[in-house]
Parts: sequence; C-alpha cells; structure tokens
Amino acid sequence: MFSLGESSLSEFDFLVLIYSNISYFTS
Repeated sequence: MFSLGESSLSEFDFLVLIYSNISYFTS
C-alpha cells in the first residue's frame, strides 16, 4: 500500500474513499 510516513491513517482513508465510491456506484 501507500506509506506517506506522517499520516498513519492515510491508507485507511484511501480505502474508505474507494469503498464509498463503490457503494455510491452500486446503489
């Protein structure tokens, strides 16, 4: 995954973004 170093939640936020987009397009 991505490692930005400073932001430890950046990876989680990225996954949430993708999941939100999938949920949006499939609903």
